[in-house]
Amino acid sequence: MTDRCAASISRHCASALSRNEAVSVPAGFTSDGLPIGMQLLGPPGSEPLLLSVADALMAANPHVARQPPNW
Repeated sequence: MTDRCAASISRHCASALSRNEAVSVPAGFTSDGLPIGMQLLGPPGSEPLLLSVADALMAANPHVARQPPNW
């Protein structure tokens, strides 16, 4: 496992262990065409707000339906 992968896993585990709400949304693509995601975090009980924000971000992003090359 790479250091980058381990750091990503530790961030996700920390939010789950703290019982914070979280949602992940597509955020675009790198210059090489690889997908980039964004994770939104909130305090316990903020799931409706997070889902509303995620929905608005996805509606405003023209690349949401795009798939990476060779998918």
